[in-house]
Amino acid sequence: MTRRREFVGGLVGAALTQSFPAVAQQRAKPVIGFLNSQSSDSFAHLAAAFIRGLRQTGFIDGENRD
Repeated sequence: MTRRREFVGGLVGAALTQSFPAVAQQRAKPVIGFLNSQSSDSFAHLAAAFIRGLRQTGFIDGENRD
């Protein structure tokens, strides 16, 4: 009986230490937008700053689409 427990314990220990291949999850591509209900004249400077900030982080309008 003791040998059986040692054997089963060894199997469980071996199973837990095996490395299982990780299944990679594909990252969803972000969709970034700017929504505002006011006239475009009132927030043009904010939209320009928003686009500059995106450009600084690598998002360029029309180039990062897939």
